[in-house]
Amino acid sequence: MLHDLASLLWLQARHLRSELNFYLWAAGADLDDARDLTDRIYLLYLALIVGGNVVACWMWLLGMVEGGAGDFAAYAASSPSGLSQLAALVLAAPVACGVLWSVRSAWRSPWAPSAPDIIWLAQTGIGTGPWALTELLPRAIVAGVVGGVPGYLFAAFFQVACGAARSEVPSCLALAVTVALAISAARAISWAIGMVRMRAGSRHRLPLSIATIAAGVCALGAAVLNMPMLARAADTMLFHAPGNPSAPIIACAIIALAAIWLAVALAARLPRAALTREAGVDVDLYAVRRMAVYNPSLYRDLVRRSRQARRTPIGRMPAGTGNRAILARALISTLRRYDTWLRIIGVGAVLSPSGVALLSGSLAPTAAALGLMGGEAGGRVLGAAMWIMFALRSAELPRAVSRVFLDDERNRFMRDHLPVSSPVLLALDAAPAFILCALASCIVAAFDRYAGMPAFPSLVCMLALDIMLALCGALDAADTRPRRPHLSCEAAIAVCGIVLAVLSACVPAGMLPLAFMGCAAVTALVVSRLIGQA
Repeated sequence: MLHDLASLLWLQARHLRSELNFYLWAAGADLDDARDLTDRIYLLYLALIVGGNVVACWMWLLGMVEGGAGDFAAYAASSPSGLSQLAALVLAAPVACGVLWSVRSAWRSPWAPSAPDIIWLAQTGIGTGPWALTELLPRAIVAGVVGGVPGYLFAAFFQVACGAARSEVPSCLALAVTVALAISAARAISWAIGMVRMRAGSRHRLPLSIATIAAGVCALGAAVLNMPMLARAADTMLFHAPGNPSAPIIACAIIALAAIWLAVALAARLPRAALTREAGVDVDLYAVRRMAVYNPSLYRDLVRRSRQARRTPIGRMPAGTGNRAILARALISTLRRYDTWLRIIGVGAVLSPSGVALLSGSLAPTAAALGLMGGEAGGRVLGAAMWIMFALRSAELPRAVSRVFLDDERNRFMRDHLPVSSPVLLALDAAPAFILCALASCIVAAFDRYAGMPAFPSLVCMLALDIMLALCGALDAADTRPRRPHLSCEAAIAVCGIVLAVLSACVPAGMLPLAFMGCAAVTALVVSRLIGQA
């Protein structure tokens, strides 16, 4: 038993060393290369800098919370039970976290051991139960610490808001420890559900997820019904109400230990074949993990593609010939990549409606009425700048609409056998995703007088902006060789935003739909020209 524990602790130490090396890489240090005195002094210097920053940030946060709590003294005096209800919400927050983690664990296992770890531990004969314990305990402790810090800050806020000069450390620690233990218990419960998910396999994750969601709704309902009890527990810990302040801590500790025991017991019954099935999706990308620092979008794309490669194909491609075959393949590809649905809907439900509202000058009357700097013109410039910055930060959304086209263009073997031009291929490949995007825009445009316009003109403007964003997302397939005109997706979005803002300021309000559609037509011509040269 002690030999098994020593082997598992050695493995955890190796993993911790790799994690530290990953973060120390940003500071130009490496534990494996720190052999002389100078390197060790530099590591000590980094530790002192990080520790000093953590202490300074904590003192700043605590001072800011206690200083801001004084403004709520009048509210606390007028509604004494209000702070107790807020403290009860803090105690109920771990339940919501546990529901979210459990649903995620039911769909995707929280434990993804690497293939080298499985091979090494298979030679030692160590059971999956002790291994799961050494993997779960660090995660539960980290989750508890991360949850306990906001708990302490909330406790300090509540005490100062009730009239105390400063927060009392024992009372704040009582609430923080309670929240930390509850968060650790929620993490362990989600881990137990993940063990059930690993044993059942990926084919049964949908019914398990549905059952977990139903149980989570019941848990949230029970938390809401027990809010008075949670409020009394918060009063006992923070405001010295009658009662035992250690009772919530003991209860949460018992629940956490029981959840950890349940997770370990379920892991002990887990066959090693189940671990092999889950091994290595994200761990296989460890060699290129540093790419997450300097090119996070490409790293996320690699993770998505690795997970997609392990999925069971959904549906069958409809039969067809010619353009209908290309359209059918685009449909089945969009259906199988359900992880991109949310981004596609985001284009039609968030990016385009916000663009119509901000680029058309909806902030201009408000800015003029408030007398802000620049008046109406300043409001238009501010609205356009806000949307352009938001669109540039969300450039992955337009690319999701044109994803099938980009994949076909990058696959030169397939592209050479498609007897259509690149503009036609874009229209066929992006049609299923664009229909989903347009449906989202129709739902948003159904609200009357959106962005100060009737439903139909606002819908026309949104659809035009949907078209422009989809075309901009396809520019990644343009030819980037020297002496060839090239425009990136981000640059095209910025140009379209500036042009639409200028047109909205120049044309009458009734002509905005025509201006948006005209800009979409010009964008289509430019993009067709650029991708046609590829």
